[in-house]
Amino acid sequence: MVITYTNEHGTIRMNGTGSDNAWCIYEITGIGFPKKNYTYNTYAGIIGHEKNTETIPSRVMTISGDISEKAQKSLSMSRAMRILNTDGELTIQTGNKVRRARVRTLDFTPAERKSVFKSFVLQIEADIPYFFGMDTLKYNIFSREGLLSSPFVLPCAFGRRNTYADIFNSGDVECEPVLEIYKPLTEDTAEYAGPLVLLNETTGAKITLNHIMTTGETVIIDIPNRKITSDVYGNLLNNISLDTILRDFVLKTGKNRVSFESDDKTLVVSCSFEEMYLEASHDE
Repeated sequence: MVITYTNEHGTIRMNGTGSDNAWCIYEITGIGFPKKNYTYNTYAGIIGHEKNTETIPSRVMTISGDISEKAQKSLSMSRAMRILNTDGELTIQTGNKVRRARVRTLDFTPAERKSVFKSFVLQIEADIPYFFGMDTLKYNIFSREGLLSSPFVLPCAFGRRNTYADIFNSGDVECEPVLEIYKPLTEDTAEYAGPLVLLNETTGAKITLNHIMTTGETVIIDIPNRKITSDVYGNLLNNISLDTILRDFVLKTGKNRVSFESDDKTLVVSCSFEEMYLEASHDE
């Protein structure tokens, strides 16, 4: 197992052997199945109880190990504490599997040096209890695709417009995407008055944005942070329809067919997301 804690101040490397000047890990907890909390209703005369609510709290992870004299020379304790004092990204590689978490340090306790080693206990917390995959995935939903890859003979089709994409969420749980709408520079000078409509045909969730794009403008629909912003006009949250609920626009596990509708056929629309997983403790 290889673990890194990284932010703008640097990187702390940890592994199971302490090789390559890394901190040596001998125990880690909190990277398995996330904890769940439940509340229940009970009724007189009825056996058992009925589940009322389910919540998943933040994830707390504890790493214990030793820091060799060589590792301390490679990364001083003062610099390590500067790194741990700022929120960072924790990366855990187990065999071929890589998982990430956005974390903060709750406690770091390095013991007094014993011989050439200094033992430590590091406790960190992730607000989101799931782990992210290695990369951010991106799908084009609405774009023009060129069809010519070799010499052609007229008549022929030079391209086609894609109006939907089958998006695959291979994670363990549903996730919230970030959608981008861009109007490129073109010779099209027509004005369009219709709304911008994004639909997850798999779940039925829909976003209707009453906005006319200007040339060179980019609109970001940030579902995780519940924001819609334009790099030209700023906040566009007030431009959504009354039946638009951003938190409902999620990508279920498996296939999601997401489509886009607009009178403006010059637009380019994409969907980016990070798959989320239940644990980081087992190799795939």
